[in-house]
Amino acid sequence: MDYQQAILYIEQLVLIEQKRPSLPSSERIQAFLSYYSSPQDSFTSFHVAGTNGKGSTVAILDSILRQGQFKVGRFTGPHILRFNERFHVSGQPIADEELARLVLDLKQKSEEFASLPTEPGALSWFEFLTALAFFYFAQSGVDVAVIEVGLGGRFDATNSLRKLYATGITNIELDHQKVLGSTLEEIAMEKAGIIKTNVPIVTAANGTALSVIAKRAIEMNANLTDSNEQSMERSNKYARILTALSKIKNDLNCHGLYQYKNALTALCMLTESGLVSLDTTNGTKAQITDNQMTIECALDGLQSFYWPGRFQLIESEQIILDGAHNPAGIKALRESLDHLFPDQHFHFVFACYHDKDGLTMLSNLLKPGDRLYLVDLLAKRSFFPLSDLAEHAVALGIDANVFPSVQDGLVKARNNRNKEQFIVATGSFFLLRELMQLLGWTTVEDRIN
Repeated sequence: MDYQQAILYIEQLVLIEQKRPSLPSSERIQAFLSYYSSPQDSFTSFHVAGTNGKGSTVAILDSILRQGQFKVGRFTGPHILRFNERFHVSGQPIADEELARLVLDLKQKSEEFASLPTEPGALSWFEFLTALAFFYFAQSGVDVAVIEVGLGGRFDATNSLRKLYATGITNIELDHQKVLGSTLEEIAMEKAGIIKTNVPIVTAANGTALSVIAKRAIEMNANLTDSNEQSMERSNKYARILTALSKIKNDLNCHGLYQYKNALTALCMLTESGLVSLDTTNGTKAQITDNQMTIECALDGLQSFYWPGRFQLIESEQIILDGAHNPAGIKALRESLDHLFPDQHFHFVFACYHDKDGLTMLSNLLKPGDRLYLVDLLAKRSFFPLSDLAEHAVALGIDANVFPSVQDGLVKARNNRNKEQFIVATGSFFLLRELMQLLGWTTVEDRIN
């Protein structure tokens, strides 16, 4: 099996899942991993759920831990340009040859497992990806893994993790309601399913969602840390994180204001795990003792984190890429734009999937003076009707036009803007994929600055 055959096999699993969706359950992946010697138990993990920001929080954890000289495995999704992006070790995506080898090996294991009379069939596509990450990290000998939940938490394949430093829930907003529930409380209950007995839990959720998480933490005897800034200010212990983070807050804001909240969650998780000490060393960035780093060292790692497609500024093109794909994410994007570029009008290239609340997304995104370029995408999935989006934008008083491709929309946006104005592409990671390809990128590491 070569790389292209490996990708084709994974894509076939996606199609099978779409035709025959399985009921929410973690039994199959847990049984599979147990049958093959539980590779996820060969390392200790940080596990992160949440509506928005969970991938960014994982990327921050990864960068900080590598700064502390840990060998780190990172599992995230979705990918933008290549499947390899989902699986990192020591800051590098998995090589094509290694991915192909692991897919072949796991395919054989899954088929063998499915043939057992007492077991519940072959792995689904996300179970397959999760198992692939666990086997890859185990074979690579990582010290620690940072794992992003795929969807929800309680029944997610990643919830088969058992050796944990800490769990995190970034926030709770309305998204994927058909799967997770129609209220914040229902969604919070699903995401709180990652909380484990005696494992620290950190969350930036608030309101009724925080209450649900707090109740579950008590049930699991898990120490809960509220990483919202107002709560941290009331704690002598965590006020020290706020003081330290204030030194780089302006630099961090350039990655999007929302990354400050994600950084607070990540730093609290690392502190609760015992891997970061809040004792200061007057600027020394060396580790204090084996397997523990100073807060200064952690901040150094935080400043170097890179997470593509999240408020990613391409200065040479005057373009910002942001994969916000629900109303809360779009609102956070707009807050960052207004903070960093006050009194600016923006040219938005936009598309979103049909199952998203596209009209609310536009209401949260657009302000008088902005212009909107609605584009058709090449993906096989269904997208929100562009005519409905255009009609809503016009009702908001926005100049909106529909284009048959990302390229056509981008060309028009470039022709219409003045030299100070930014083009902002948002609404779907698939939109970012097409735009990156138009810019000549082959991987997300092909940054243009």
